[in-house]
Amino acid sequence: MTHQQTSSSDVDHDLPPSTFWTIPNILCLVRIVGSVALVGIAWWDRPRLFFAGYLFLAGTDWIDGKLAVRWHQRTVIGARLDSLADVMLYGAVLIGTLMLKGSVLLAEWPWIAAAVGSYFVSSLYGYAKFGKVPNYHTRGAKTSWLLMIFAVGALFFDLSVWPLRIAMLGVTLTNLEAMAITTILPRWEADVISIFAARRLAARQVPKGEQSRS
Repeated sequence: MTHQQTSSSDVDHDLPPSTFWTIPNILCLVRIVGSVALVGIAWWDRPRLFFAGYLFLAGTDWIDGKLAVRWHQRTVIGARLDSLADVMLYGAVLIGTLMLKGSVLLAEWPWIAAAVGSYFVSSLYGYAKFGKVPNYHTRGAKTSWLLMIFAVGALFFDLSVWPLRIAMLGVTLTNLEAMAITTILPRWEADVISIFAARRLAARQVPKGEQSRS
């Protein structure tokens, strides 16, 4: 394992393996296991319990990042684990909602296809460039997290499909920003909060000699 890609945002990259067992990482594991349970709850046809479980797991998504920063426990493996937990959670939400509210979701398939498709394109693009899936955790992703809570709530309380459409648009725009960040960065970085932060990182990563020739 080399350390050529270590950066200022990866300050905990060289911590011993025991640091895997931090509270933020444990919360990610809870989200992973809970996501599997969500699908089972949907199969059991318990929509209220499904929504309550989703709110709990979404809460772990919010608090693990706060704790990681507050307790100085941000690591590369933590960023990857968080991304995996997010993918599993929203995959479970999609599958479970299809099981419980399939007719509504099928009618909104263009919005959902744009969000899901742009995520896979963004992930493949990052993997093709860096050999790793992006783990940016942008402000746009945090906004999409909040929009998804409103969207799922609106679906399960039969309010409106517009929160879902807005959330899917937010996810699509977040994925497009992730692709722009991947384009800008010369090497892989974790926890890049915006395209503007990516530009600043890229300026620091490019050697001075190359900057003068560009």
